[in-house]
Amino acid sequence: MSEAQESQVVSTGDRAVEVSITSTDPRFVSTTFAVDGERIEIWFRASVPLFVERSDAVVPLGLLAAMRGRCPLVVPGRVSPRLLANSDQAQDILTAFSDGLHPTTIVADAERAAGSPGRGVGAFFSCGLDSFFTALKHQDQISHLVFVRGFDIIEIESKRGAAALDSARRAAEALGKQLIEIDTNLRDLTERFAPWSLAHGPALGTVALLLQAQLRRVFVASTDTYRHLWPRGSHPLLDPLWGTEILEVVHDGAEANRPQKLAVVARSEVAMRHLRVCTNQSASYNCGRCGRCVRMMVNLRLLDASERCVTFPDALELRLVARMHLADHVRAIVRDSLNLAVDRRDWSLALALTIALRPHPLLAIRHRLGDLRRRRRRRATPLR
Repeated sequence: MSEAQESQVVSTGDRAVEVSITSTDPRFVSTTFAVDGERIEIWFRASVPLFVERSDAVVPLGLLAAMRGRCPLVVPGRVSPRLLANSDQAQDILTAFSDGLHPTTIVADAERAAGSPGRGVGAFFSCGLDSFFTALKHQDQISHLVFVRGFDIIEIESKRGAAALDSARRAAEALGKQLIEIDTNLRDLTERFAPWSLAHGPALGTVALLLQAQLRRVFVASTDTYRHLWPRGSHPLLDPLWGTEILEVVHDGAEANRPQKLAVVARSEVAMRHLRVCTNQSASYNCGRCGRCVRMMVNLRLLDASERCVTFPDALELRLVARMHLADHVRAIVRDSLNLAVDRRDWSLALALTIALRPHPLLAIRHRLGDLRRRRRRRATPLR
């Protein structure tokens, strides 16, 4: 830490989240977050050289820890002036999205010069519906697809991780795109300070910032539509704020709902061979029974694409549809499917979706109590 940084930390109090960065290999970066005496090491391993000329990449992740602990974030080296300028708005949004986060200060030196921007255009790619929609929508513009293990795939070296990587490689090759492969353990940090629904946006921002030497623009596929936006970590207001003078981060696809996206994606043979939506860590690819899988199978049936999509079972069990437990942010997605079922006169499926959407007073209470318990746990967890 420089003398100027030390004086700024003293002026704001003794506690701070301090970051150190080590990179002995252009394709491997290790960062250590020191939080109240505890050191949390986060690493990134990539198939391409990573951007370490500035310390931009530690800002999104470091903010989560600092905002949770109500202490400054001390960043070594230089940081993009644009990223620093946008960090106040990013914090305002994150604070509005979560009761456990609070605005803080960033102690860093602004440095505009950072070499020439990368020439490629990338898109985060998980083989999911949203990412396939964005990849196909901008196929003429995108040169790279970015696949990350350590996000929805927690155990990187698992059978599930290997299958997902192999599928992403084959899909990228079939689409004529270069696949950038990233492995990381960043959830070791984010799990301490924010739920993944909030942390995944800053996590995407961190990876994008590490790829500035390769890419000048990165697309982040939307989850929600403009009509039904929820306070998620990836959001049309938040994602662009992780950009710099040489990198543009674009939130993409919020104009289309799930059935509309699938209508586009289902026309792609590549997507029908590799579509993956399941987050069940015990499943090798798509389990076919969890809520995510069932909702996708509903839309595949409605668009007459079930037989062509080889990554899901052909038969949809309507009892699984009727028994779906729907969180508030999912209900709008299911209503879109119900509207399509009615339009297609698929009355048995429409009935099952109607049953799933009916009010569940006991479930609502249980979900609410669960939210309260998680909030209390995060507030009570000491930052050792």
